[in-house]
Amino acid sequence: MNATFFCDESGYTGADWMNPDQQVFVHGGWLVPDASRDSLEGEISAIQGRYRINVAELKWKRLRRRSGASQVFGSFFDLLL
Repeated sequence: MNATFFCDESGYTGADWMNPDQQVFVHGGWLVPDASRDSLEGEISAIQGRYRINVAELKWKRLRRRSGASQVFGSFFDLLL
């Protein structure tokens, strides 16, 4: 199977990973089979259109201020699961 692994990190103090004061640091990702990639990208675009999201990268700190932010992320997680 050919696939792409998409990953990201979230850190309290940025890339200073060894900082003992860093409260939270998380790595996460999705392994997407190449056979599913085009349809997945189409579904992601549909979710972005439905919620009128016009950004290249979703950031929780931006979306949490929106009404219905949890529904936006729920839609993405439902799709990916």
